[in-house]
Amino acid sequence: VQIRFERNNMQFNRVVHVKAGSMAKVMEIGPKFIACAKKILGDNASETTMYVRMFGPLNQVKWTWEIDSVDQEMENQMKINQDPEWAALVEEFAEHIVMPAPMDYTWAQVAKG
Repeated sequence: VQIRFERNNMQFNRVVHVKAGSMAKVMEIGPKFIACAKKILGDNASETTMYVRMFGPLNQVKWTWEIDSVDQEMENQMKINQDPEWAALVEEFAEHIVMPAPMDYTWAQVAKG
């Protein structure tokens, strides 16, 4: 089986587990990451969506974004991780999550109907 990857087909998902009693604070801080990324990346920022888990483990939130390539994603992450405003958000957010590092999932689109 041959899989052909198209442009604009890399989907990134960052999932975090929220500490009990911290969801309200996470819902307050979470959207600030989207605005901050747009400020840092400018035209390179992709549309990002934040979700909260509705069924199953209710203590999860995730951000999803799509980008052209893994190379562009790596470049964006380097810029973001060097920004002091981003670092301050991460520090504020970190006390409200269970895992010290988020779980990241990358998906590649292979078909669309």
